[in-house]
Amino acid sequence: MLILGSGSKARKDLLNSAGWIPRKVLVPNIDETKKKNETPVEYVKRMALDKSRSLIVGSEDFLITADTIVVVGRNILHKVEIKSQAKEYLKSLVGRTHKVYTAYNVKFYNKNYSGLEKTILKMKYLTDIEIDEYIRQNQWQGKAGGYSIQGEAVKFFPVIKGCFTNVIGLPLPKLDNTLKSIGCLKKISNG
Repeated sequence: MLILGSGSKARKDLLNSAGWIPRKVLVPNIDETKKKNETPVEYVKRMALDKSRSLIVGSEDFLITADTIVVVGRNILHKVEIKSQAKEYLKSLVGRTHKVYTAYNVKFYNKNYSGLEKTILKMKYLTDIEIDEYIRQNQWQGKAGGYSIQGEAVKFFPVIKGCFTNVIGLPLPKLDNTLKSIGCLKKISNG
């Protein structure tokens, strides 16, 4: 059985769009505190693995967990829940290049098959009015970096280098290869 270990609607929608239909969704509950001196890449990989370790599934199940972060320099822009933080994040990204990393893990027969994807984006210059209008739409809620690229924010990025679905929450081409390489077939995921 294919199981998604994430409460992210965007991740579930991405899997569905690629024909990978999870039969069950489990939401991990872990401490997401960054460790001292941990790099953003080390952090995102640890989060994906810790999420997998926190969930109990059958050994024949395929469990997918993931974590996505937005990084400016060495600073991680985590998911935001308050308007002032979303506005601060967006202002820090205006006219700048940043990276989005997604680490994923597939657990099958108690083995972990992990992957990492990096996408580089450059945000155009935005006026305060444009930022305020975006904030009013609430598409930033619960999103790393304070934006949801699958919504209105897609128009903010004239430069996207790398996997687009990675920015949404799962690098589908790599994940698809991982699932197939360990024997997960789409017909199995459906039933």
